[in-house]
Amino acid sequence: VILLAAFHAVGLDGFAAADVIQLFLVGATVPVVFLAVREAEPDTVVPALAAAAALAASSQFAHWGGSGLENALFSLLMALAIWRTLVEQRTNRWPWSAVIWFLLSISRPEAILYAAVAGFLSMVYHLAGGRGLLPTLKWLATFFGPWLSYQAWRYTYFAWEFPNTYYAKMNNKEPDPFAWNKRGWKYVRNWAHTNGTGYLLPVYILGLLGPRGWRVGLALAASFAAAFVVHFGSNARVLFPAVVLGTWAMFVAASRTETGRPAPRTIGLSLVGAAVLAGAAELALLAGLELQEPPTPSWWAEVPSYMLMGLGALLPLGALGTAAWRLRVLTWCLSATGLFFAIYTQGDWMANWRWLSLPAVPMAMLFGLGVHAVADLASDLFDSTRLPRWVAAVAAIAAFATPNIVQSTKAKRDTHPWSVLKRVEYMQSVGRRLHLRERPRLLDVDMGAHMYWSGFELHDIAGLVDVPLAQHKFERSFVREYLFDEVRPHFAHVHAGWASNSRIPTHTEWRRDYVEIPGYPAGVNQFHIGNHIRRDLLFDARWPDESRRVSLEGGVTLAGWELPSPVAAPKRKFFLEVGLDCTRRRSDETFRVIAFLANDRGTVATWDLPPGYDWVPPDDWGDSEVFHGRFALPAPATMPPGEYDLGFVVLDASGKVLPPAPRPTDDKALRSWHRPDDIIVGEEGTARFAEGEVRFPKVIEVQTLEERNTTADAAIDAALSAAQEDRCLAAQAHHARAVATRPAERRWQAQQAASLEPELAACWIRTARDANTDEAVLRLSRARELDRHHPDLEAAVTPVADALVAEGEAAFESGDWQIAYTRMTDALSISPQRSWARRIAERARAKRLGIDPESKAEEEAERAARREELKARAEERKREREREDEQTEDRAPSLPQRAEQNP
Repeated sequence: VILLAAFHAVGLDGFAAADVIQLFLVGATVPVVFLAVREAEPDTVVPALAAAAALAASSQFAHWGGSGLENALFSLLMALAIWRTLVEQRTNRWPWSAVIWFLLSISRPEAILYAAVAGFLSMVYHLAGGRGLLPTLKWLATFFGPWLSYQAWRYTYFAWEFPNTYYAKMNNKEPDPFAWNKRGWKYVRNWAHTNGTGYLLPVYILGLLGPRGWRVGLALAASFAAAFVVHFGSNARVLFPAVVLGTWAMFVAASRTETGRPAPRTIGLSLVGAAVLAGAAELALLAGLELQEPPTPSWWAEVPSYMLMGLGALLPLGALGTAAWRLRVLTWCLSATGLFFAIYTQGDWMANWRWLSLPAVPMAMLFGLGVHAVADLASDLFDSTRLPRWVAAVAAIAAFATPNIVQSTKAKRDTHPWSVLKRVEYMQSVGRRLHLRERPRLLDVDMGAHMYWSGFELHDIAGLVDVPLAQHKFERSFVREYLFDEVRPHFAHVHAGWASNSRIPTHTEWRRDYVEIPGYPAGVNQFHIGNHIRRDLLFDARWPDESRRVSLEGGVTLAGWELPSPVAAPKRKFFLEVGLDCTRRRSDETFRVIAFLANDRGTVATWDLPPGYDWVPPDDWGDSEVFHGRFALPAPATMPPGEYDLGFVVLDASGKVLPPAPRPTDDKALRSWHRPDDIIVGEEGTARFAEGEVRFPKVIEVQTLEERNTTADAAIDAALSAAQEDRCLAAQAHHARAVATRPAERRWQAQQAASLEPELAACWIRTARDANTDEAVLRLSRARELDRHHPDLEAAVTPVADALVAEGEAAFESGDWQIAYTRMTDALSISPQRSWARRIAERARAKRLGIDPESKAEEEAERAARREELKARAEERKREREREDEQTEDRAPSLPQRAEQNP
């Protein structure tokens, strides 16, 4: 973000800047990896070249290094930190590597784990070199000086111990790093299989242990053990690693014959046998001939995870004393840290294994060392130092690069900002069609593109940029209060996985308050659904002014209409609001509404007004709902100036006009019937557009473009005057009329808002000074919505917010959760940067709703106690029945007695 901000500050586009930055970062990482390995292995270029090649071929490094996220920076910092750590071991100079590890540790939340591993191993290395603890103390001071300062600032600013992403992603998760068949290990196993990395595990182990002496046997044994536990349960799968490792062992054995050279026949037969058996095993799997799983005890399910973690922890001990052992141990431990993070956090939903891009750099270095070991083994095997060595190295690199490059070409593209932009633009168009006067509130995911382009107030289902949702996730009582009572988003994009995970659609309030609208084309063959809007944006409980209500035949009612600015101009749009009510409830009994303007000289212009915007058909309208349509209608260029009638024609499904209903005779029907006195009903010979029309005479004036613009400017001037006279509501009304005069001219509206909104904000700030606390909060929050940078705002907000926070803290200390929550949220509405107020508010909310950890623990204890009580009662009833049965048997007469009693 800091790098992007630097480019942004000089006027460069953020996306273009991201391309430039990541190209430099990724391009620089590869040579730094070469230098780091060369620092550890200065006598040969093979491991350095192999490491650089492996990193360049890595699918995760390429995919996520070019994603525009932090991965490219993370990789370069990791490479630089490893290189500098090795340099300091050689030179014993000031540990500037700690500064690089610090930068790495603040580039991602979990990156402190890598720095901790590096710091510990740096101490081990210095102690092994006989330098004592002084270099370690320098390292700790160099690292923790800036790190503690940064964390103190971050904690003070954000008010939570961990980043919000931690709470958003780990809430309601129960990490179990030893659960072999759960999501975390499956994530890593799928990656290891798809990219071929798992099948190259012997190369990595050789990279750790080296190719000499007993360590080769240890590497073989560890590789076979890992292969066995990973593939146990499938005899065919066990066959493959067994054959490969057995062949390898034969090579080693053959290289130690009395002559010192392996017999060519032995080598040939080994290669042929390995190829035949391994090929047969794979063909059997492809043909579906998986052998029956052998029986295993229940405890075996956890053995693979314990076995692999045990190998990961203990194998570095076998590397001590080898050449380049510092790099071997460091890269192994950093790689293991990255894998552990992926397992612990249960993987990531994004394509191409994002979490496995983080340890790509140390894994590439370790693989380069392993390639060198394989090359040395080949050289020993064939008693040569040239051709076999390079053939083996190239083969190992090809074995790594081929599946990675294939994966890079096949990798599914993740959600791109430009694809989210389509959704942003679609919801913006929905807002324009609804003519929202307030800032839209949106519930959605994919927040980056929304924050960059939408201009909406955003609420993140994932919780990444939404503190309440991150803290409380999808607790039902919280969702009900936060989403449906407080936020009440205008728009909500809820479907697929997020709908099922959040369970938002299962709430009664969701089904009552929201309606799905059609989707939008997201690709050639894609139509993106799941777009919802708040129902009251379409419907009112009643039309505010019933003086223009007209009852029509067929159960349709024109509830009313409104011209906020009764002027129009040729070739420009004017604003019309219409209310429609309908008692029809069958989908085949739909209707259409046509509005028209007509003058006395025969000029007529018409427009279609779709009921429910064609989003909600009339058969889905509620009994107490009136559709409130807001339409910007284009006036034809041929309309001459003058006064016009406004009329409406309602057509049924067959195209027949539904005329005004006649006056009913019974009193009950008469109560719902209405017809204004000033309307004109179009009859034969008098209709302007169609017989049965309803017309309101002389209600709108068509002006010239200059006259209409003058009308709008006059409304703006009236709004400015009212604002300066502290008549804020009147100023807002004049501004709304000006917008209605030019309803579709967004550039003009933006220009007027830029000059008017600061004056309106100043009006609300001035009138808040003498208001009571609650009224002051409302007025100051309106001022902030209009102009959050107003120079007088902070001075007006600070004393009010301070008083609210003090009152909220006192209420929290006394246990009055409702008052604490109310006061803190009031303070946040006028001063939203007060993170500590937000923390107290969310803690108070949790206490009030009973979803805090203590309350949930008490609730769980009560449930456990009730279960034990019910269990005890059931046991007691069982014992009572047994006693009753015993007593019944004791009282029952024997067979001879029954025979005497009943001869």
